[in-house]
Amino acid sequence: PPSSFSTWYAASRAIGIFLSLPRGELRTEPILRHAFGQGKRVFCPRVMGDGWMEMFEVRSAEEALSLPRSKMRIPEPPADSPQADPAALDVLLVPAVALDLARRRCGHGAGFYDRYIERARAGTLARGGRCRTIGVGLTEQLEEAVPEEGHDERLDGVVFPGAEAMADDERPE
Repeated sequence: PPSSFSTWYAASRAIGIFLSLPRGELRTEPILRHAFGQGKRVFCPRVMGDGWMEMFEVRSAEEALSLPRSKMRIPEPPADSPQADPAALDVLLVPAVALDLARRRCGHGAGFYDRYIERARAGTLARGGRCRTIGVGLTEQLEEAVPEEGHDERLDGVVFPGAEAMADDERPE
């Protein structure tokens, strides 16, 4: 049977996806290309200020892969691209330093994704929808237990090559 991730992804019309760094992160280019091939709207992150990011639309894999890099050497779409309402995303793929099978995530410590996930969840609940948050990582990023603090947002799922865990109470219909 298909996994929850593949079911959530297949049903999505708009996804948020990070553009992977050359090292230390799962390569997202194949997912990006597949999403465009399926006719999905694709949004990528741009840092807007201290601890604040937004997702902006990219129109093709080629555009996404040729975006200029920020001061932190992360590819970012221009701020004049169409901006996503966080509540309009069906799936948000989230990077991590470490993840565990309890769906806890350790990021780089700035809180960009925790704040964005909080906004997406608040907005989707208000309109009766759901933004599925999925941490994707390399096998070496899978930890036994990732520490969790009060401001950390637990993910709906985590996916690694050869392993995944989804929230039991969040299985799609």
